[in-house]
Amino acid sequence: MCDSAWESMEKFVKELARGGGNFYDGWMRDSHSAMISCNDGFRPVSFYIEKISASDKIL
Repeated sequence: MCDSAWESMEKFVKELARGGGNFYDGWMRDSHSAMISCNDGFRPVSFYIEKISASDKIL
């Protein structure tokens, strides 16, 4: 992952890790998730970030 991508999502990831959420005032079906777009205009990438609990299975 490039530095620009991490800069775009860092504050959202940290807020989810602290238990926060509802970034878009009800626009996301899951209030503990976010759709983030990288700010690199030449190589645009979108990321879906969601909070998982320790008991969730990770495949």
